[in-house]
Amino acid sequence: MIASANASVTIAAGVASRPAPELLRAYEVNRKVSDFPDRQDLSTPEAAYATFNRILAGGERAPWRRLSVRRLAGQFPAGAEKREVSPKAAHEWLHADILEVRIFKGKYAAAFARIPNAAQTIIDIRFLEKEEGRWLNSGNNVGPDLAEARTKFAGWCSQFVEKPVRPRIDDPDSHLRRFVEFLKANGQEPKALVMKALAEYTLVIMGEIHHRPRYWALNSSLVTDPDFPRHVGTIYMELPSNDQQLVEKFLASKDCDTKPVVEMLRDNLWMGWPDQAMLNFFMKVWMVNRNLAPEQKLRIVLVDMQRPWKDIHEREDWRKYNVDRDRFMADNVLRDVKQHPQERRNALFIVGVGHTMLDLKYFEGSPVTSAGWHLRQGLGAEKVYAIFPHTCVMTNWGRVDGRLCMGLFESAFAAVGNRPLAFPLARGPFGEQPFDALPDQPVSSAYRDGYSAYLYLGPLEHEIFSPLIAGFYTDEFVKELDRRHRMMFGEGLVQGCRLAALDAESFIGWMGNSWGRPRREWRSEFLGPLNAWQHGGSDWKQAARDARYEDALQHPDQIVKAATELFDAIRAADYNNPQTWKDHPDAWKQFISVDYTVATDYPSWVKWICETFKPNPIQSVELGEVFASRRHSFSVGPVDLPTIRYKLTLKDGTELKGALPFEYDAMRQRWTGQQGIDWHLQYKSGLPPKAAGAGKRAAEGEPASRGAASRTREGESVDLSTPEAAVTSWTKAVATGKKGRALACMLPGGVDYDDVERILSADPSSRAYFIKQMWEAIDPGKPVRILRREQGGGRVTITWQVRFKREVSIRGRTFKSGDTFELDATLKQRGGDWLIDGI
Repeated sequence: MIASANASVTIAAGVASRPAPELLRAYEVNRKVSDFPDRQDLSTPEAAYATFNRILAGGERAPWRRLSVRRLAGQFPAGAEKREVSPKAAHEWLHADILEVRIFKGKYAAAFARIPNAAQTIIDIRFLEKEEGRWLNSGNNVGPDLAEARTKFAGWCSQFVEKPVRPRIDDPDSHLRRFVEFLKANGQEPKALVMKALAEYTLVIMGEIHHRPRYWALNSSLVTDPDFPRHVGTIYMELPSNDQQLVEKFLASKDCDTKPVVEMLRDNLWMGWPDQAMLNFFMKVWMVNRNLAPEQKLRIVLVDMQRPWKDIHEREDWRKYNVDRDRFMADNVLRDVKQHPQERRNALFIVGVGHTMLDLKYFEGSPVTSAGWHLRQGLGAEKVYAIFPHTCVMTNWGRVDGRLCMGLFESAFAAVGNRPLAFPLARGPFGEQPFDALPDQPVSSAYRDGYSAYLYLGPLEHEIFSPLIAGFYTDEFVKELDRRHRMMFGEGLVQGCRLAALDAESFIGWMGNSWGRPRREWRSEFLGPLNAWQHGGSDWKQAARDARYEDALQHPDQIVKAATELFDAIRAADYNNPQTWKDHPDAWKQFISVDYTVATDYPSWVKWICETFKPNPIQSVELGEVFASRRHSFSVGPVDLPTIRYKLTLKDGTELKGALPFEYDAMRQRWTGQQGIDWHLQYKSGLPPKAAGAGKRAAEGEPASRGAASRTREGESVDLSTPEAAVTSWTKAVATGKKGRALACMLPGGVDYDDVERILSADPSSRAYFIKQMWEAIDPGKPVRILRREQGGGRVTITWQVRFKREVSIRGRTFKSGDTFELDATLKQRGGDWLIDGI
């Protein structure tokens, strides 16, 4: 929604915690930096952008102190010397094409500019704030396109908007009753609601979480209903559009030969899309068409980005197919509708829920430009109906962060027997709730703003991942996957996926770890309690922890039980299997059956236990008193944790004594030991405890404290003494594949701890794998260059520069060996350490 420079556009915010009207103004600029007068001009964001770029092109560093907002100005050294700028870099700064400006609340702005001569579109983002009538520098970022740049601006603006806070529920029974009564009065049989929508709306968008057999079974039941072909003529699908002819060949065949469909699915992602439940849907459409007249037959139209792997021989070939998928899919749907004016029936579009939302808005008021949003603009709001499928709070990478509305929705479903239901969101309490399903979308809207109806088919804990299609992976196709993998990730499948051999059997075994199995990430221990909404509002986790800490001192048996389970698990662990800690980098996660948090370097903790307790096993465990000790919790800072004294006696008579604190995990509803048995930090590896010299005092004392420079068993320092030291330690750790050291630099429970762990653990099937590859392309031998330091609000933001040791592609842009790249992170201080919260 961009107008000319003289006609500003105002974009309203969503219903939930809606900002005041006319908060966002956006306008086109379309002028190069070189088109602006060669003088300092801070009167508009675009003029300020041009001013800043001329400073960058000239290499001047001193002006940044006076041209930055107050909270940043002090971070720029006074009288900084001029630096040399290459002619190429200077040309890029001076010829950047300023495309657009967005202004939020009249005070916060961003100028978006296309960088010239890049292999693919690079959008430079300059954040600005208005102080005393001048637009001053407030930071910088980049994006691959305007859509991503706008998203980054929306996220940046969200820090200046008061977030909605869920209130405490004084009367849980009365609060829940509204939802239950609504379901009893308005809940419908799912198929009936969808069929009614298909009869009334030009386009029904069925949002989905991929690979759910239960939901694909509903889709199949829709197409086999006798009324379906009366109301629907076309089914649009989120699959590679270059293979449309294969689908048409399948639908036109006399026999239900699925080979063309399987060939098409093999083009979706590098590893294909071996979803048996989706294939069953194709087969149902074929069966329905057998009994329909030619003019009534159903069409399946593929609308997603092209993935012609047979024409992709190097990474440069892949990049030309990289598009804004939301706009691409919407344009394909709208084009197809226009090309078939004779089709009077409606259409069904099955697509991921993150592409489905109709009118969700970011906190600064701009819309989430999903495929659903584009289609609503193109067809009209009254003609599009979007369905939200029940799910959990989950990022695009698959990280689970609890239940929707802290379990309130599922509490209501449980109250009516967990029977399948569908209901409208335009009215009633469900639609009023702030949208929280996609935490990587910082929106301020309600569920009803994004979706027309809600679809619930049963508890998440009962679902499985779709089974693999039989015969999908052959020895020949696995060789093709190896080619794709080498091209995209720089290594073969055997190395990347740790296969026993490059054949179908090995690859199917690897895929079988998740496909066709219960969804591990949707177990109740990860989803959290159903009744979290009853306790403490948005602060329910802290409220639950405080209550349990107080209760533990009154009833210490729960801490005794937790400590007993932890020591029993350590004694029962397999010390003999070398894969436990050596051959498989992720095996330490399964080393023991209960949770324990080390101060740093969990793999080394596992190795120490294996090497120490195998020849000298634990003979007895004695547990003493439970008391409160002031500890520094990773999740909440200083807190009085219930702590238990212990004494282990080993086979040779050595005694290990200490105090083991426990922290309560409100999400998983369990106690977790915290650092009290970090023997790998107290003793040299391989030595019996009694032979560790000065280690006796540590063995009989409190938990090992974490100094400013934590030392791993290899003797390498993880320096966390300053924010600059922490990001340097983290960079060298990820560059060398040292997961334990990298995570030791992260704030457990922080914004990005789980995502960083997921990236560092990613295999080639993961969406996060390309980031891991990028990190590992960093040259650890080159110095980390600190570029900026911003401080405020109890945190520090560091921007630093790294250099690549080999070619790597990021968002379509290729970096050569020796090229530089900037990273930034927000850090918080815990105890004496600076830890990375977000990166």
